[in-house]
Order: sequence, then C-alpha cells, then structure tokens
Amino acid sequence: MSSNQNNSRLLLDKKIKRRELMLGAGRTAVSAAVATTALAGIQATAQAQGESQPALSAADMSARRTFMEGMVDKYLASVVAHDPGLCPLTENVVFVENNQPIPVGEAGWRTINRIGSYKHYFCDFEMNQVGLIANVYEHDSGCVYVLRLKLEDDKISEIDQWISRDPNGAENYEKLGAPDPIWLEPIPLAQRQSREALMMNAHIYFQALERNDGTGIYPFRDDCERIEHARKTVSQKDNSGYGHSDATTKFVTMPAKAQYEFGLMAFVTKIRDRLAPVIDVERGAVMGQGTYDFDGALTNIHFIKDNVDWAIAPYFRTARSHTATEAFKVINGSFRYIEMTFIEVPYGTRQHWLGKPMTVALTYEPTRPKPKPVKADTHETLVALNQQVLEAIINDCPCHLPLAENARYTENGVLVQPGSGGLWKTIKGLRKFSVHLADPGTQQAAWFGTLDENGLFAAIAMRLKVKDGYISEIETIIARPEAMGQRGELKAATNTMFQAPYLADVDQDAFEAVPAVLQTAVPSERAAIERALENYHRAIARRDASLASFSDDCIRRENGINACDNPNGPQFSEAQPDLRFYAGDLATEINRGYLTQLTKAREHRTWVVDERQGLALDLCIFDNAAAATTVNLAGVGEAKVPRSFLTPWTDLHAALYKVEDGKIAHIEDLNRRVPYGQKSGWTA
Repeated sequence: MSSNQNNSRLLLDKKIKRRELMLGAGRTAVSAAVATTALAGIQATAQAQGESQPALSAADMSARRTFMEGMVDKYLASVVAHDPGLCPLTENVVFVENNQPIPVGEAGWRTINRIGSYKHYFCDFEMNQVGLIANVYEHDSGCVYVLRLKLEDDKISEIDQWISRDPNGAENYEKLGAPDPIWLEPIPLAQRQSREALMMNAHIYFQALERNDGTGIYPFRDDCERIEHARKTVSQKDNSGYGHSDATTKFVTMPAKAQYEFGLMAFVTKIRDRLAPVIDVERGAVMGQGTYDFDGALTNIHFIKDNVDWAIAPYFRTARSHTATEAFKVINGSFRYIEMTFIEVPYGTRQHWLGKPMTVALTYEPTRPKPKPVKADTHETLVALNQQVLEAIINDCPCHLPLAENARYTENGVLVQPGSGGLWKTIKGLRKFSVHLADPGTQQAAWFGTLDENGLFAAIAMRLKVKDGYISEIETIIARPEAMGQRGELKAATNTMFQAPYLADVDQDAFEAVPAVLQTAVPSERAAIERALENYHRAIARRDASLASFSDDCIRRENGINACDNPNGPQFSEAQPDLRFYAGDLATEINRGYLTQLTKAREHRTWVVDERQGLALDLCIFDNAAAATTVNLAGVGEAKVPRSFLTPWTDLHAALYKVEDGKIAHIEDLNRRVPYGQKSGWTA
C-alpha cells in the first residue's frame, strides 16, 4: 500500500466527517488534521513555493486580482515580443518549460507569436502566485498553454510554463473563447472553504484516479463538467472519437462520478509529484498538478458488473508519463467543474518543483542477498552480462542481477528504479535485430537491437558499466514508431502525443535483419575508431565532409530509414517539393548542413568501443531552438524550414558505427525526441 493510501486510511480510521473536513469549523483544526495526514506533501510544496500573505478585504482582493492578472498579461506580451526585458523579473528568476530549467528567453520565448482568445486566470493571494490556462500560437500553429508565476515584491521570481503542441486543443479553446462563468463566480463567504480543504479536494481527486478500481471516494456533483484540452468528456451523446470511449466502455457518455465508479482508469499506475501550486480561495478554484505514470503492465481490464473484458489501447501498453494540470471548481466540497491539460514526457520524468521530500525511507520488498561479483574482463563475459540484463528486463526481475548498491539506470535520459516500470513492465521478448559490443578495457558493454513490447515494436540502444564486479550504470535510449498516431486516436496509436514529427520515423521493417557489414568482425585499434568518430562529428559541425573518412559504400540510417541516397526522403516544404532530406550522398548531406544550422549539439559521449569487431556506439544530443524560419543550404540556397523544426525539441541520438581501415563503413542512428533542454541524465 502506498503512503498516500495509508494516509487516506488514517483519515477514515479517525472518522473525520467529509463535510466537516471540506468546510471546516475552523482553519486551524482542519490544517492540523491535514498537515499530519494526506496533505503533508502538498501543503509543504505550497509553503515552499511562497510565503503566506495577510488576509485581504474584498476590495483589496479585487485590486490585487487585477494586478496579478495584469502581470500575466505583461509576461505574455514580453513572450510574444521575444523580449524578456519587457516584464519585471527578479535577478535570480527561474524559468522552466515542460519540466526543463532553461535560460530566460529560450524555447517558447522565441516561438510564440500570438495569444489566443481563451484565458483562464487563477489568483492565489496568500502565496502570491498566479496561474493561467490559455491557447497560444507558435509560428501560427496552435498550442495549449499553462503558466504559473510566483511574485516577489511585485516582480516575477518563478516562471513555470507548459506548452502542449496540440492544434486541435488550441482550436477548441479558441471556440470556447472564455472559461465557463461558473469558474469566475465567488463562493459566498459563509460557504467558502479553507485553503487546506481545497488542497484536500485536489488530493482526493488524484487518489481516486490512481489505480482506479471503482471503490474510492468520488465527490462529484451530478452536474459536474470536465473538459480535456477544451473537449467535453462527460455526459456526451456520442461515445466515438475519444481514446477511452468505444462500444465497450462508452466512457464519455457517462457522468463524471459514474466514470470513476466504472474503474476504467485502472491503467493509471501512479500519480506522483502532486502539487496544488495555485489556490484561489475566493472562487473555490484550485490549479492542481501531478505526473501520471502508465507502466504499461496492464493490457486488459475485466468489468465485473457487465462481465466484459476491455483490451487496453496500444498507447497505454508502452511505458509513458503525462504531466497534467487539473483545475478544479469546488462547491461545498464537491467538484463542479474540472479542466485538464497535459503534456507527454519520457516515463519517470520528475517535475522541477517537487516540494518537501519524504522524511522516512519506505521499503516494501525484503532485502535481497548481495549478489556475487562478476568478471567483466573479456569480450565474452561482457556480452554474457548484456544478455543477462536483457533477460532480467524480459522477466521483469532485476533480483538476480549483480547490481551495485547505488546502481543508476536511465530510460531516455530519465532516472528509473530497475524493475519499477518502463521497459521492465512491458518487454516480452527479443526481436531479430541484435548487435552486441564489448570493451574489456573500460569494463563496458552495449547492445543495439529490437524488442517485443506487449506485441508492439521498440528499438533500443543500451550501455552498461561494471565497477568492482558489479553493474554500476545502465543507460538506455528507446525509440518506437511514431507517425501512425500523429492524428490518430489513442485506441490505435502508440505515438508520443503533441510532439513534432520526426524526419525519419522508426521503420520496423528495416530492422528485420542486421546489415551484413555489422555482422562481419573487422578488428580495428581503439585510436583509429575514436579518431574516425571525432572527425565525423567535426565534419558535421563545420559542414565539411572532407574532414571525415568514409568507405565508398557507407550508408547512414536513421531509425531504419536511409538518410543518404534516398530519393524518397521527406520534403523540406510544400513550397519546394523537389527539395528532399536524405536525397544526396553522405558527403552532400553533411555539406548541406541543415541539421548543423538548425540545431546545436551537446553532451557528445562515446559509449563503447569494440576493437575486436571494429564497432563503436556513442550518444549525442541535438537541441532545436526553433528560432529560424529559413535556412541556407549549400548547393541549394535559401529554403523554408520544415514545420517540424518550428517547435522547440531535443533529440537523443544513439549511433552505432562500423569502422574499417580507419574509415566509417556504416552508421545506424537511433533517435528519440524529448522535451526541449532535457539532459542525458549522466552529466551535471
């Protein structure tokens, strides 16, 4: 049982009446109960995010609300103008976008060119914070937008913004034009809930949704409405067009409370990093936030009452996380309106502001005996260790792995506990593509291959390191086919939602067999391999292919797609239909330099050098700031930047190289897109 479930059980055991808890005879009594039970984490977070301010009169609240909303408008104007100097910022202001701390003036500051008609404000007078849900336009493409500002001495000290690249959601918000008037109505003073009681509402909602089994506390009014990216999701006449709603579930046709009693959301593994950063006591409104984890382990739900089985959509059969903003309108302790927005992030991603950490260590599994150390001094022992790790992932059991006590494991740059989720819950077996690398000199091994993920396709690059006989590091990059779901419904899609499409989507068919050049071992000295990789990256950075050495028949593939000599590569733009990526030979593509001009490389690290086979695997991160709308290409001239480069993103590239006689003979590049500014998880 989780700590949150234990806390909720304590509340029930103490028989605190729900209405008394929600309305509270006095703020002190409610605060005491809450602070020692389920709301400790949420309350600590609110305290960490701002010092409580004195109570205001009705007139003062009105004036303060006007000022705080005006600060939001001033901030938005500075963003549209791409000029941080137009809004009052403290010297040490912290700017975070989509969980990533980045310099002020980057990301959305460069790309948002206008604000839509929908603006929903939340003002927290006690904590001096203001929130907003809105629609904005990024290079004229619609986005759903969430903002939180913390004010200190009437200057902005924290900026936390979320941009969900969802044109359909932005269009729906544009049609709404403004929040429902219910949100703006003040709660009568006699019925007004305490700040702590409103926090409890947010907690109850998240607790009810986690591992939803239909038996929780669901304080929804009969007239409760809920929108998700401005789309109504309760009590609808038609059940089609929504991922959770089909002929079996009819989810969106149900009232809100019935949806939760139905138990459909059982595949929500955990809701963590729960926050209530902005609480508008006057209006009974809460801007809540949490990260929803879907570990992908559950593939079927049996509804006991109807004796019906429901196959969970492929989207939720691969591990992923959503960082969600759930806004609540609460009247007399019950939900009247809920407004949800979210972004998808790599599984396990933490929010930047987490609040107060736990003060105890909770261990639910028995301490396992320390495994025996292993040898990692030969090519064979390292390859065997690779296979042992893969078997452990398939069996969802790291229990027999020789893991160091402080072993670090990451998936797509995010720290994950081995066995707690991610690949461990979804991988069922290996597919055909498999290349092992071993480097006894550094006691590192790597694997580049394909996996069966609950019947779906996944490609992975993995690195492990051994220290003192134990695995101290495991690093993985995972790529899945994306294009199918860019406009599809959740029931058929496995794509990452609200993400700019790749130039080269993962081509499952291209990984049916390992290219012959990678199967043939051609020994090469470490220095020659490292020099070949260094020269290749230098050639890309300088847009000069003459700096690199390639064999005459060298091919570069990205996510299985030929990234050179490919006449069917993606178009640059509709305005120049004959100009295509990947159409030239490898030297021509390097010299054109589109990637070098549009992105910035960082964190380049060689993972493993395998001298016996003449192989190497490295990682490089490319940031696309989305600042340019045109690019000058060698031999072509000026060209319009493709739409996929007009939103900020970061790509993790794990590349496998074959080096023969000091020349690169083959490049197999695996690409995974993550939020702009994300790090690899292995650098400071």
